[in-house]
Amino acid sequence: QETRESRKEKHGWHRVEYSATFLKRSFFRRSGTCTATPSQPVGLVLARAKFLLENPDKLPPYHVFKANCECVSVWCKTGVWTTLQASSFLHMTAASQAKSASVLAAIASTQTVTVPSAGMWGWLGYTTQASLVSTQPWIIPVIAGYGVVTVGVPYAVLLTSRKFWNDTTKRLGEDFWSDAIDRPDVFVECITEWSDLVEGR
Repeated sequence: QETRESRKEKHGWHRVEYSATFLKRSFFRRSGTCTATPSQPVGLVLARAKFLLENPDKLPPYHVFKANCECVSVWCKTGVWTTLQASSFLHMTAASQAKSASVLAAIASTQTVTVPSAGMWGWLGYTTQASLVSTQPWIIPVIAGYGVVTVGVPYAVLLTSRKFWNDTTKRLGEDFWSDAIDRPDVFVECITEWSDLVEGR
């Protein structure tokens, strides 16, 4: 029978680390598996999960970037509606495409082609070297257009996704706390946790 550990090994699951330091987020953790946002009290996490189970209509329609299963998990743990993997993917895509466009422009600017010499020397069959860009000026707008599209599209998707994440975070937060009025235990645990009154702290 397949266990949780065997499924984790088989499918390449990665546990998300909350309250991760900048060093871990930048160098030691797989992209999309850590965040600086802290995980909130267990009682609050479970209360959020129960709220969504009881009110599935509060969830936005599925969207690969804006609303997926990871968004639900992150919201339950942190109160923030977002997807670490999609955000990381869009950031990395925009950055890598910007690098590609820069390299392409640098290569094009250094390439030379053989052209006939100016004046009568050209008529006599003499040649000279000229930059590729000067002989093919259409290359410049093509490279610029490539950069705008390949960098701008993922960045635009990221911006629209962020707006949706922020709006959903605010809406779900308001709906959840309005519903939690009838659950004083949630407030007690949160106040206790956030006041550092838990034994051992």
